[in-house]
Amino acid sequence: MSLKDIIAIVLAIIVFAIGFKYGSNIPFANHKEIIGFLITLSAIIFGVVGAWLSITKIEIQQGILDTTSNTQANTLMKRARELIKPLTIASLVLICAILFIFIQPILTSFNLSVEIKDYLRPTSFAIVSVMGYSLIYCLGCIILQSADFLLNLSQENQLLRTNRFN
Repeated sequence: MSLKDIIAIVLAIIVFAIGFKYGSNIPFANHKEIIGFLITLSAIIFGVVGAWLSITKIEIQQGILDTTSNTQANTLMKRARELIKPLTIASLVLICAILFIFIQPILTSFNLSVEIKDYLRPTSFAIVSVMGYSLIYCLGCIILQSADFLLNLSQENQLLRTNRFN
């Protein structure tokens, strides 16, 4: 586990704590609205990154088979992992959102005590907050992956420029 991953987990814990602290002031109706937005965003991320991965999958597989260098193979594996991470995060957010949509009405149908309801609202908002944070982290990963892709492409272009005619 890298330092970046540890920082991301610590930030998720902080987001959960903040969401729990202030979640009792936010009605369940707002949670549902946020969940709807998270479903849309995670589905878009899942679709785009999934398409990106399916397009580059053959290239990465062939590159690993053709390479004679472990360094180059490791670079290709890193590229594949960096595409899998946002895909996995978006999938987990979708799963959590779907569970929320099904569990929330079931819980409200029970005759729960006020103490339990007072505990469920901040817990629910804390989970929704972590889901939102996860998608922000996911988008950050995609932005960094895109920048890394462009930098690598630029380096390859610079190497090949000397062999090209103007």
